[in-house]
Amino acid sequence: MVLCDTNGGRLPSESPPSPGRHEAGLLQVGIHTHNDCGLGVANAIASIEAGLFSPGTINGYGERTGNCNLTSVIPILELKLKRLLPAGRLAQLSDMSHFVDEMATSTTTARAVRRHLVVRT
Repeated sequence: MVLCDTNGGRLPSESPPSPGRHEAGLLQVGIHTHNDCGLGVANAIASIEAGLFSPGTINGYGERTGNCNLTSVIPILELKLKRLLPAGRLAQLSDMSHFVDEMATSTTTARAVRRHLVVRT
C-alpha cells in the first residue's frame, strides 16, 4: 500500500504511519511524496527511517513541482545512513541523472547531482 502526500505539504515532523501495524508481513507500506513545499526528499528520508518504502523519480520529474528526487535520496541513504549499495553503484548515479535529463530534454539538474555526490559529511 502506498500512501500519497498528494499536495506536497506534509512536514517531516508529522509522523509517518508506523509499519508496526503490519507486522504479519502481509502488507508493505510506503509513502509517495511530492515536492510542492521543497520537502519531498526530507519526507522520504523520514519515512524510510520509520521503516516504510518511498518511491520517487530520477531528478524528481513529475507533475507541478515534482516528486521525491531519487538522485538526492540515494546519496543520503548511502553516505549518511550507511545503507550500502553494491560497490561502484553510487558513482553511476550522475550518469543516470544526465541520461534521464537528455531523454527529457532538460539540463537543470546537472549541478544538483554533482553537489550530492561531492558532499560526504
